[in-house]
Amino acid sequence: MESSVFFKKGWWGLVALATIGLASLAVTFAGNPFTQIFIKGDNIKSSAFNISLSAGDGQLLFTVSPLNDFYYTITGKDHFADKIIRFNNGNLLENIWLASKALLFNQQELAWNTLGKSLVGEFTANYLVESTAKGVVLQRQISPADKFNYVGQVIKFCPDCLVTDAKKRAYFNADTVQQADINTATRLGLTPVVVGENQFLSLDVAAVNVVDRENNPKFTIPLNGAQVYLDYRWRLLEFKVPLGKGQNLVKQEIYLDE
Repeated sequence: MESSVFFKKGWWGLVALATIGLASLAVTFAGNPFTQIFIKGDNIKSSAFNISLSAGDGQLLFTVSPLNDFYYTITGKDHFADKIIRFNNGNLLENIWLASKALLFNQQELAWNTLGKSLVGEFTANYLVESTAKGVVLQRQISPADKFNYVGQVIKFCPDCLVTDAKKRAYFNADTVQQADINTATRLGLTPVVVGENQFLSLDVAAVNVVDRENNPKFTIPLNGAQVYLDYRWRLLEFKVPLGKGQNLVKQEIYLDE
């Protein structure tokens, strides 16, 4: 009986020590918030201007920023921010939570919260990158949101990359397409498709692939009902999605090719 009581006390003592140890580690990590994480060998990091994802060899694959993302109103659209006033990688509670998930479940996440100036005044755009089995989910939470009908989630992709789809089409803009672009698409066995800057891609496109000029895949983004616009001059892909009443958060899947 006494040994049983001793065993139980010893067990709970170990649990308490383990909990305290994990909490201490989480608080330590929270005091030094993550500014970068590694997913599938790729490096995701935040800076004063954007979140960027680079391949293991250092090649920049894409960036995300409130300076590129759009909100839509009944009168038009504008960027989340014309200027970022300040930013951080999450508050204390957020960082304890992120650190705990990293320690306990190996769940890699990166928070990047921004406050910017836009036409509607101060604008908060909080980003969260979450690792998944296929790549990442990119979450955007914005405030204010009640005046907006749509959000344009913008990905700035690698400088020397092409946008293609499963039907072996390569997309370019009418006002900036070069003969060299057409030649590259033809060499790769792709059909060049020229679209206007304000013309969204065909509704039969289920996902867009970003590849290099040897047709090596870099990443894939499923549309999931979004309207997609291409600005090839600045290497921008915009995924326009509606905001429901009371909604201030949107998510975007990005599959990383290994």
